[in-house]
Amino acid sequence: MDGRKVPKKQRAVRLFGAGDFDHDGKDEDVLAWGPDPLFALHGEKPQRFWVTDGTRDKVVFTSAPYEKGAS
Repeated sequence: MDGRKVPKKQRAVRLFGAGDFDHDGKDEDVLAWGPDPLFALHGEKPQRFWVTDGTRDKVVFTSAPYEKGAS
């Protein structure tokens, strides 16, 4: 995260959504995650997202580039 590795015990995850985003007939889970246990309750900005099909990771990204200059 932001150029540094976050130890597993410091990662907090919450379900953000689900859907068949790649149109393969199976849903993918979108998880929002952060480096602090309080994130699971309160969240933070920018949000970091992790997309998985339950067997393997599809993509991990942050919303930071999309929030710059937003009002």
